[in-house]
Amino acid sequence: MSTEPNATDTPEAIASLGGNKAGRPQRGVRGAASRSALAGDDSVEGPAAPRAEKRLKRTRDRKVDQLSVDPKMVPPGVSYEWKRTSVYGMDDSDHLNQLMANHWSPVPEDRHPNFRVKRKGLILMERPAYLTQEAKDEDLDIALGAVESVRSNLTSTPQGTLTRNHPSARNNTYVRSGWGGGIPGDE
Repeated sequence: MSTEPNATDTPEAIASLGGNKAGRPQRGVRGAASRSALAGDDSVEGPAAPRAEKRLKRTRDRKVDQLSVDPKMVPPGVSYEWKRTSVYGMDDSDHLNQLMANHWSPVPEDRHPNFRVKRKGLILMERPAYLTQEAKDEDLDIALGAVESVRSNLTSTPQGTLTRNHPSARNNTYVRSGWGGGIPGDE
C-alpha cells in the first residue's frame, strides 16, 4: 500500500468531481444523470430517463365546485341544500331525524336523472323556501344579537359607576362593525 497521495485526492480533483474538500457532494449539484436529463439528453437510462410517451394530465380541477347545483334545477318555491348523512363512514341517523323534523326531505333521484343526489356522505335535500328563509333570518338575528351584546358590554357601565363618556374611555370602548353582505350566491 502506497502512502503517496493519489492524483484524485487533491482538492482540485475533488472539486472537479462535484465534491467539496471534505469529499462530500456540494449543495445544489446534481448528478450527471440529472444534468443530462435536464439538458434533454435522451442517452440517460434508468428511472430518470425521459419518457417518449404523451404527457399525462390530471383530471381534478380545483376551480370546479363538485357540489354545485344549477339553480335552474330547483323548482320554484323550494330550496335545495346538501346535508350530511354520515361521518367517516358511520351513518348519522340522529342528524337525519333532526333534518326531517325541520321538514327536509331527500330530493327524488328520478327528478334529476343525470345528477347524483348522494355524494361523499352527503345527500341533496329539499324543503319549502319560506322555511329556509325563516331559518336564515333567525340565524342573522342571533348573530346581530351577539354583536349588540358585546357592544353594550363595552359601552355601558354598572349603575353607580363612572360613565364611559370621557374622551380617553371612548377611544378604547367601541366596536368596529361593517356589513360584508350575505353568503356568495345567496340572492
